[in-house]
Amino acid sequence: MNIRLHHLIAAALLLGGLSWLAPAHAAESYDNCTGFIDTLPAVVGTQGVWCLRAHQVPPITTGAAITVNANNVTIDCNGFKLGSLPADPASTYRGILAINRRNVTVRNCNVQGFHIGIHLSGSGSGGALVEDNLLYGNLYTGIAVNGADNLIRRNRVISTGGAPNSEGNTYGIDARADLEDNTVDHVFTTTGVLDPVQFPVGIRMLGDGTEARGNQLRMQADNQPEIHIVVAGHHVTVAGNTMYSRHSSGAVAATGIQGNGAGNTFCSGNVAPATNPEVADCQNFD
Repeated sequence: MNIRLHHLIAAALLLGGLSWLAPAHAAESYDNCTGFIDTLPAVVGTQGVWCLRAHQVPPITTGAAITVNANNVTIDCNGFKLGSLPADPASTYRGILAINRRNVTVRNCNVQGFHIGIHLSGSGSGGALVEDNLLYGNLYTGIAVNGADNLIRRNRVISTGGAPNSEGNTYGIDARADLEDNTVDHVFTTTGVLDPVQFPVGIRMLGDGTEARGNQLRMQADNQPEIHIVVAGHHVTVAGNTMYSRHSSGAVAATGIQGNGAGNTFCSGNVAPATNPEVADCQNFD
């Protein structure tokens, strides 16, 4: 009897433990949520953590799927998808948009098929954190961030391109921010052929005194000249980044780092593309 009772108790504890662990894990994902974004388009006008709890596909192609209209807001998608593929080439839709807002965080989002996936901008913006997101199949730019004191880290930006030629260059990440441990894979243009007006850029660094460290760039511009990292700011550090070019023909030049002049761009420990290991206007401090 005692042995049987012991077995029953052990089984009950095991089943009870398993049934408790599964919902607890899900509950932990939502414990900090101020509210939920269950329909699109959505406008967040109250500070706090706003969460997705299901995949969301926007019903329109202009404006933004989620607009942040308050400071101190976190958008946490909990790994759910925002958007759909393929993108409409005529779309001007943003995935997540915040203009002139401070301390906006976007994390754990799978953002697909927008003109710009995550767009945090404006002269009054700053303190943004963009982390652990997947940006896939967006037309013009995966992540665009402006303002001051921003950080972009551990994002994957994949297959960015297809915007009309009038947009100019296509960017994986276009930001005034520090960039750490991001992966940018395959940025391309509309036509995939030589076009002096439009060419693909993996990362454009706009901010003064910013840093790009530990990023991986795998460009495949389909016979289009490409730049892995272009520096537009002053006193920028570019260190420990890996760049690889995989053209189908290998005949098109690929620039690893296009600096902003010696004394403005400081480079160390970067691995440039094998097809054309060019690092221009960059002061080494190895």
